Amino acid sequence: MSGPEAGDWVKVYEARNHAEAGMVRGLLEGDDLLVMQRGRLGLPHLGSSEPVDMFVPEEQAVRARELIAAYLNAPLVEGSNR
Repeated sequence: MSGPEAGDWVKVYEARNHAEAGMVRGLLEGDDLLVMQRGRLGLPHLGSSEPVDMFVPEEQAVRARELIAAYLNAPLVEGSNR
């Protein structure tokens, strides 16, 4: 893969669908990482339900994986009882 201002791109995550990919993309871009995503099936009729591979430049892969791991392991916050 090639992209702007980057050498080799590596896969760092497989999102279940486009909605999850959007959340992960926002998380990574919020930390100033470059992100590319590609639907795995490439079938237009599946719309947002297809798995999505997430890629970052190789030099950003460690940080991306740390952010994703922290996001996935974050404890749930219970609602307020006001």
